[in-house]
Amino acid sequence: MPARFSRVAAFFLLFGLAGACECAAPRAARALPVASSAAPLTVKEGSSFILALGEHHPPKLAVIDPDDRLIVLVESYVLNSNMTEEAFLALTSLQVDTAKLEGVTFIDSEEMIENVFTKRGLYQFILSQGLAVDPKGQHTVTIKVMYE
Repeated sequence: MPARFSRVAAFFLLFGLAGACECAAPRAARALPVASSAAPLTVKEGSSFILALGEHHPPKLAVIDPDDRLIVLVESYVLNSNMTEEAFLALTSLQVDTAKLEGVTFIDSEEMIENVFTKRGLYQFILSQGLAVDPKGQHTVTIKVMYE
């Protein structure tokens, strides 16, 4: 298990995501502010926070930025997804670094990797069963983060 954890942790850190659970999180990560569907959060530029996913959450993750663009983080049809849906489903929370988080947008059907937090405003993290069909549909969970 340690070898598997280190590969997975290295992959998450590469993309600005780190699994943050009580058993594996460093002490500094435990003190980070937590955003959940029940508790929106305001974060400062360059800061980190914990995105509380819950135990049984949908398998796909995206962000809707202040310009209403969909930025995909976890989705099976995206070649440059941050992690597999299986790895994502195993997590109950994520540590998000606003300075490093990247996601995928589509321009003329081409995947473009972009930084997520690029301007001040409301970012809505969407946990969904199907981002391609309806990212704000009935089987979604929305976690709001105000970025200042």
